[in-house]
Amino acid sequence: MKVLFVGTGGSSHEVKLVSYLARRGYEVCYAHLTRGFELPSTAGLITSYLGFISPRGRNWPTRMPAFAATYALSFLALRGILKSFQPDILHGGFIQSAGLLSAMTGFRPFLLSPMGSDVLIYPRRSWLTRVLTRYTIWSADAIICDSDSVRRSLANLAEYPRDQIRVMPWGVDLELFRNDTMARTETRQELGWENNKVVIMTRYLRPVYGVSYFIDCLPAVFRTEPSARALVLGSGPLEGELRSRVQQLGIQDKVRFLGEVPNREMPKYLNCADAYVSSSVSDGTSVSLLEAMACGLPVVVTDVPSNLEWIENGSNGLVVGQRDSERLGEAIIRILRDDRLRSDMSARNRRLVGQKANLSDNLRTLEDAYSALASQTYDRKSNRNRKNARDAGRAS
Repeated sequence: MKVLFVGTGGSSHEVKLVSYLARRGYEVCYAHLTRGFELPSTAGLITSYLGFISPRGRNWPTRMPAFAATYALSFLALRGILKSFQPDILHGGFIQSAGLLSAMTGFRPFLLSPMGSDVLIYPRRSWLTRVLTRYTIWSADAIICDSDSVRRSLANLAEYPRDQIRVMPWGVDLELFRNDTMARTETRQELGWENNKVVIMTRYLRPVYGVSYFIDCLPAVFRTEPSARALVLGSGPLEGELRSRVQQLGIQDKVRFLGEVPNREMPKYLNCADAYVSSSVSDGTSVSLLEAMACGLPVVVTDVPSNLEWIENGSNGLVVGQRDSERLGEAIIRILRDDRLRSDMSARNRRLVGQKANLSDNLRTLEDAYSALASQTYDRKSNRNRKNARDAGRAS
């Protein structure tokens, strides 16, 4: 089977997906939207740059002429790839960029896989993004998303049939992300933190992930637990601002920014930590969270709905309100002080991820979706008829 995957480019989720498909024997073309991004050469996998800057980056055009021009150029490039590659399945990612371009081609079957913020945040930004989001959703023959909360939002946003939306957490490579006591010892020695308690965050440094609330809670944590240290992995537009905030708070000797870390190196840093924190204000199922759980970390997370699908407060983690640095700090202190609590949460998290978030197992859901779509015949008018039926039902 030939699959054309249209993505933002550079996302670890997308790289894992297309690499998995190529290893499974699919012919895969990965058409992406990030200049300069390259994948290692893999049998059965080719890449193509569509000449467009993703809306997840800083340079996404906000003025209508630039918006229309960049989409038009990328659309033409994608049409050319469709003609030359002739896929059996068109699979589009992030709704307002890769997904929209895929929908505009009219190719079928078209599978859409939203990322989270493209459903939970972007549609609220303007009437234009709402219209384009709904158009993209209704162009899809099937949808795969990573959490029940995103599925509910999709269904409510565009009144898309829930039985055509499958939930598939991206999952974790459990051979890579696992409890590793040797890595813990070696990495703590590298950091010079052998006798410290380490808290780690591994999110992109963007507003949606609420990293500033984590930074602001740290002075209280360090006052109560003087041996505590904080490790921040990831890059993003807020990095300079967050580093300045650490300086203003006078905690620069206890907080270390490591920037963007290759996924294969992430386990050693997770294993060196005693607790993982995610202070996001919106999220789908967070792969960063699942990776930490797979390494046996107890977690402190905010109460966004997707987190609650994985974390039971007091059982395998602690849950606090969003944008609440005080409660976030209190939860971190509680975990750092209670060795038995950390041990119990660690065991529960490793077990849960093994049962529900094995990447290889979960990606078979995607293969099932491909097979179901490929076995059907398609009328280009059927999506329009489905939309008309929805509108008629709403009017009655």
